[in-house]
Amino acid sequence: MSLVFHALRAGLFIGIILLLIGVTNVGQTPLFMAFLAALVMARFLELSGPGKALLATRLADEDKSRITTWIIGATFITNMVVPILHYRYSKPLPEVGWWNWLGLLIMIAGSALRLWSIQVAGESFKAQIAVSAKHRLATSGPYAWVRHPAYLGTIIFYLGVTAIFWSSWGLAALLIVVVPTFVVRLFKEERILEAHFGEEWRRYAAQTGSMLFPGL
Repeated sequence: MSLVFHALRAGLFIGIILLLIGVTNVGQTPLFMAFLAALVMARFLELSGPGKALLATRLADEDKSRITTWIIGATFITNMVVPILHYRYSKPLPEVGWWNWLGLLIMIAGSALRLWSIQVAGESFKAQIAVSAKHRLATSGPYAWVRHPAYLGTIIFYLGVTAIFWSSWGLAALLIVVVPTFVVRLFKEERILEAHFGEEWRRYAAQTGSMLFPGL
């Protein structure tokens, strides 16, 4: 698929977010304008850079157990749509404070970590749980700290969204849906990586120590 097509998808995505927040709310709240600008930039960088190949390819030997993939896809609802609607239909609307702006910085940091992780992994980064003969094991950059930094970046991103809209529903979804789903998926992914890379993976896993959160 062309970059133009992905740009149209990104524009549709931003348009949906704009309508969910409310055009009037965005116009009256600098935080929300900054939030949309950050989403536009993150999406553009992913589509025009490391994520372009990721979105355009699928592996023939893709793992067929897709329940975690479906759940991760549904987190757009649980961790983007729900926090926004929770904020929008609160009576009265919560005032914007420093904590909401801090959430924006956290969201940007999560996006940056995810983009960096995709960039370092290159062609080895796939949306599916699968590996092929041409894949290499990424061990540098963020992969020197945790074995799955892109997942960590997504969690940080959603934490930022939760803080921007100060949504207890978003926090609950993060703790009940996102983190457990990622952990289940990563245990399965690590078994596949160990089977493919063998001793190279075991040495890397022992050296890194942390699967998802540094120090844990």
